[in-house]
Amino acid sequence: MMAITAGAGLSQQALFYPGLVNAASLYSELSSTPLEIARGAMFLIPGSNIGPTAPERAVDSSSTTLGGTSVTITVGELNRTVPLLYASSSLVMGFIPADMPAGNGTYSVTYGGSTSSRMVRVVERAFGIFTQTGDPDGPAIAQNVSPQNENVLNTFLESARPGQTMVLWGTGVGGSASDATVLVGGKPAPASYAGVSGCCGGMDQIVFQVPNGIQGCFVPVALQFGDGVLSRNFASISIAAGGGECSDPHGLSGSEIDRYRHGQQQRQGSVVLTYNRGFDGAGASIGAYASFRSFSGWGSWNSSLPSYGSCTVPRYSYLAGLSSILGKPVTGSGGLGLLPGALHLRGPLGVIQVPAWYGGPPVDPTVIPFAEGAYTLDNGSGGPDVGPFQASITLPGAPFQWTNRDEIGTEPVEWWRRQISSDTDLKITWTGGGPNDYALIVGGSDDDLDPFICTERADKGSFTIPAAILRSVKRGSPDAAHYYIGVTGSSLPVRFSVRGIDLGQLTYSFGYGGNYSLQ
Repeated sequence: MMAITAGAGLSQQALFYPGLVNAASLYSELSSTPLEIARGAMFLIPGSNIGPTAPERAVDSSSTTLGGTSVTITVGELNRTVPLLYASSSLVMGFIPADMPAGNGTYSVTYGGSTSSRMVRVVERAFGIFTQTGDPDGPAIAQNVSPQNENVLNTFLESARPGQTMVLWGTGVGGSASDATVLVGGKPAPASYAGVSGCCGGMDQIVFQVPNGIQGCFVPVALQFGDGVLSRNFASISIAAGGGECSDPHGLSGSEIDRYRHGQQQRQGSVVLTYNRGFDGAGASIGAYASFRSFSGWGSWNSSLPSYGSCTVPRYSYLAGLSSILGKPVTGSGGLGLLPGALHLRGPLGVIQVPAWYGGPPVDPTVIPFAEGAYTLDNGSGGPDVGPFQASITLPGAPFQWTNRDEIGTEPVEWWRRQISSDTDLKITWTGGGPNDYALIVGGSDDDLDPFICTERADKGSFTIPAAILRSVKRGSPDAAHYYIGVTGSSLPVRFSVRGIDLGQLTYSFGYGGNYSLQ
């Protein structure tokens, strides 16, 4: 918590706030380092008792006090009271003056006669992308530029076309950046302009053309500078060959995503077949689990996986972000379980009952021996909430296998984890899988590092994780960190329709994992 200094002779409520963050990325460094913010960038400060009970918004970008709240930044000998855009008891928003020098310093929040201070580092640039949901990794606030030079918001129903000019909105570019490149689905698109927007204090615009060969509803987008540093967050845009509605082979259609995003109630059923390799490949078996539930808002499907051949780095934040200012919820309700009845999976070598995480009777997980061929799921006469149905999926004879798990990186720091470097691209290889399967590559850590998510078509046989992705997840952590990498071969979903369910999907996955030390 913060050290508090109250005005002489005043009895004031203490000011508490966890830190200052980029208003778009909502990203801050690890607690061991000063919080970073770029010159000219818009910032948010969450807390309590840091402003007026009734929120106040600035009418222009020249207000340095709102509702009795002010924010001062000191770097070296320069002390500046910064322009504010919004102030309430729980959130203050403003922007750093563009002529503020870079360096270590402090920022102070003053309200009602009380002031509290914290360390900050002003940097040349630390870019964040604004999103439509207020989540760091949501759909970007980006505009498709029409042939008539009209800007149309990029959405799941208004996708950009390859070759089309787009405008990406963010903050923290540092005035201007002639060396900026937009990474669109991993492909570079040089920015024809990267600088201040001219419309609003702290707002930046990035203008670029969409590269060819990329499609999807959640195409990752990030800004990369000439020194290789990436934007503080990855957002996404929608791209379709002819514009209009987007689609993802491994997710939902653009219209489905749009409905769910706007809070429409949805009833979903998911059943996943899992491959258990056994010891050295002997005794391989197939298990399954199911989830049937009803909820509103964003679903739990693979609807937000990045497009094939690309990676994203989700930034999880304790802030509600701009949604707290707009008064709009980011996610929907958690959901209620549905009762599908007894689920059974029949394969070439046996039958098992499938446990359901939501709505099903308690069933101990069991497996059947693996064999190539058709696997059929049914629920007999149905259940109280879900009518009778049957769905089938075919498992390939050559299971997906991660082939270089024990070869990547260098000699292990401990017997159970090898070293991998964030300065070097990391190639992942595999064999097997069905003709329409895809590889899902994820990384995660229990050492305060961010995760990453990549996808690629299984028939490609390999994917290279760019070093920039590994550096991005390791930002702010100078020491080696434990990092887990999982590689899964997954099928495209087989959909099934049944009374009581809006969307049913049957898939299979062949998963592997490894522990590493990320340097």
